Amino acid sequence: MPGEILTGTRGKFFTMRIISRWNNLPREVVDSTTLDTSKIQLDKVLGHLVWSMLLPGKVGLDDP
Repeated sequence: MPGEILTGTRGKFFTMRIISRWNNLPREVVDSTTLDTSKIQLDKVLGHLVWSMLLPGKVGLDDP
């Protein structure tokens, strides 16, 4: 309809979809100085997340 405001378009922008996901990343990943460091930190976090789902209560972030 002419003159109708499209309210759902804001959520389709890349920045609006990514901001909440970026804000939920651990500080080690966000504060990394290089892309490679960021990837390494993200791999560590996701690896611990997977292991904690497989073995709840057995794996902490300080474990090797």
